Amino acid sequence: MHPVLFEIFGFPIHVYGVLIAGGFLLAMNLSRRQAAREGEDPEQLADIALLALVAGSVGARVVFVF
Repeated sequence: MHPVLFEIFGFPIHVYGVLIAGGFLLAMNLSRRQAAREGEDPEQLADIALLALVAGSVGARVVFVF
C-alpha cells in the first residue's frame, strides 16, 4: 500500500489521513441521524464531536512527544 494517495500543489495527501477523515465524517453523520431519531439535538452532538476530535488530536500528539 502506498502511504501517499496523491499530491495537491506539492502537498502529499496521505492514505491514513483520508481514512481518518472519512471515518470521522461517517461516524458524525450516523450519530446525527440517530440523535434526531431519539429526539436529541444533532447540532449539539456535532459540537461535542468536533471538540472530541480536537482534544483527541492534541492528546495523541502530547503522548507521542512524551
